[in-house]
Parts: sequence; C-alpha cells; structure tokens
Amino acid sequence: MQSLLKPIIRGQELWREFGLRATIGLAFKKLLLPVARVGSVYLLECDLAEGLPKVKPVPGIIPRESFLEDVHLLDAIEDGPEKKLDATERLRRGQRWFVGIDASTGKLANFRWVATAWELVPELERNVVLKPGQAFVYDLYTAPEYRRRGIDSFTRQYTYDHLYRSAGITTVIAHIRAENTVSIKAGRKFLKKIGRVWYLSVLGGRTRVFWWPNPKMPTLAPVAPGKPPDESRLSDKVA
Repeated sequence: MQSLLKPIIRGQELWREFGLRATIGLAFKKLLLPVARVGSVYLLECDLAEGLPKVKPVPGIIPRESFLEDVHLLDAIEDGPEKKLDATERLRRGQRWFVGIDASTGKLANFRWVATAWELVPELERNVVLKPGQAFVYDLYTAPEYRRRGIDSFTRQYTYDHLYRSAGITTVIAHIRAENTVSIKAGRKFLKKIGRVWYLSVLGGRTRVFWWPNPKMPTLAPVAPGKPPDESRLSDKVA
C-alpha cells in the first residue's frame, strides 16, 4: 500500500509546489525517460543598466555573498553533503555564491549561483559561453519553509545590484524549464524571455537542441560526451 501511495503523495507535492502544468509536464517526461529525454527551457536576460524594479525588503533575512568558509550552511538542506562538494568545486573555479540568511537562526533560506565565464545547462548538455559584462545565474533554491515570502525577489535584487556595482556586469542571463511556471512568474519582474531551446535525446544518445535564430541568444557550446544529466535535479528551484 505504501508503494502505491508514494507516487500519489509525490504528485500532490509537485502540484502544490509547481502547479498543474508543471506536474503534468514532469509526469509525461518521467514516462518517456526509459526511451527519451525531451523538453525545453527558456533563456532569459536582465539588462542591469536599465535599473532594477523596487522590491520590499524581507525583515529578518540577510542577503550577502558567501565563500568557502560558508559551505557548512548547506548541511541543513536536502542532499547537503553532495551540495557541499558541488559548492566547493564551483567556488574554487571562480563561481560566486549569493545567499539569504535567516538572522534569527543563522539558517540558509535561499541561494543562487553566478558564473561569469561559462556554465553547463544540464538539460541541454551545452555550456553557456559568456561575453565580457555578462553573468549566468543558475541553481536557484529557496528552502521549503521560506517560500512564498518574497525572499527570492529580495535576494535576487541584492545579487543583481551587487554584480552591477562591484563587478561591472551589465547583463544577467538565466534559464528556466518551460513547465516551471512558478519560477517564470517569480522572475517576471527582473527577466525577459530571449529564446526557447528544445532538447531531445533518444535511448541515451547525444542530446540534440533546436531553437529559432535570435541575435540575443548566447553561445551554446557542446560538451564532451558523457552520461545524460540527472532529470531529477532541478536547476531552477521555486521561489
């Protein structure tokens, strides 16, 4: 009975967290997974030189940049040990990590990663190659107990403003899975869609990508062959 209830409970969790459209999309992709990986992602950008929309501060949340000495903050979240290894590797190759901290408990409420040279989009098996003045923001996460409070928008504004004023970044690029309507809606104040990229991989073969030509689209460089990316690892967490 427990084994029968588990997918139903998981479906209810996805429905509450991401909405009906995302739940149906994820279920369809899971059914296809033994044969094919298929889906699409939106690429979006924010022109920091145009200025950022005002958002309300969230009392009790401290936005800041974090470093190697802060990776212990990941102990309290799901898959903490694995994420600590990822964080250490990313920081050592020059990625930047921006977080929101609960001032009353010291807990990690929210984080996002920033690359300024290149970064992998796992679904596409392609690297986003950045130009001077560009940054790629990825792997957004808000802990479940801190969601629906505006924390993501608050820390996003801090991150973008910091990149613009201290690092000379004028354009932020991000990607969101097309079915993740919650994250698309959360980022609407800051991000504009610049293109949609479809991907397809059959029987574990190389991933093929398709998109309409667009002068704003960044370079998507193929990576060396390897195992298909883990579809269970969402790269655009809900706000």
